[in-house]
Amino acid sequence: TRIETLIRDPYSIYAEHVLDLTPVDAIATAPDLAKRGTVIHAAIGDFLGAHPGRLPDNALAVLIACGRHHFEDLREHPSAFSFWWPRFERIAAWLVGEEQSQRDHVRRTFAEIAGALELEVTGGSFLLTCRADRIDMLTDGTARIVDYKTGAVPTAKQVQSGLSPQLTLQAAILEGGGFLGLDAKICSELVYIRLGGGEPAGEYRRLKLDADVMTVAHRHRDGLLRLLEVYARPEQCYLPRIQVEREDEERDYDHLSRFREWALSGKAS
Repeated sequence: TRIETLIRDPYSIYAEHVLDLTPVDAIATAPDLAKRGTVIHAAIGDFLGAHPGRLPDNALAVLIACGRHHFEDLREHPSAFSFWWPRFERIAAWLVGEEQSQRDHVRRTFAEIAGALELEVTGGSFLLTCRADRIDMLTDGTARIVDYKTGAVPTAKQVQSGLSPQLTLQAAILEGGGFLGLDAKICSELVYIRLGGGEPAGEYRRLKLDADVMTVAHRHRDGLLRLLEVYARPEQCYLPRIQVEREDEERDYDHLSRFREWALSGKAS
């Protein structure tokens, strides 16, 4: 995900990882959407980790119990808890039903698994790291990489173009044997599962790309290497907001880059 930030808003990477600056939360703020995503991911991760093969007969009750455990921290924020918990219950019911239909061709599921791939660039090496929400080992010998989203889901065009390369780069890491405890595998499917808790509670989106998954993964890996070569040059600056999704969106470091002031002056580029 930080590679996407480097593509879209390089200054944010500079501010966070070179200047070592991180945004400070406002005092006494209520849990935000990111917190909701964290607890939902954690609950699903626990459930999948406990049942990597066949689902138990009481799968829904087990997933609900995982949710209760992780939602406990939100009870001190009653308004957030009362809004999000019913949505999680709907998500859980939808997800269990989806799992029962999707696992027919799955040998084993791995959840919340760390991966890394070392890339050689001018002057040294670059370690690409990730934590995959889920990797399914399929009965045909290939793999399916799945990412759960409680917010916006990248479109197939955004993924294909390389603007949102999270899953394709995970496929490259998997092919390189970079996931802890997993053999090197070819990825044949990339899937986003959107979990909103509304109507419908969830949505299964298999990405339809212009080529097979590994062809696109190789394209994005090679593109990343070219990008890293650019930033390996000391004279390369980290410009703000190069390819943001929306011009009116607020980025964490806009005030530091003074992008707005430059834009008003007519000298921003």
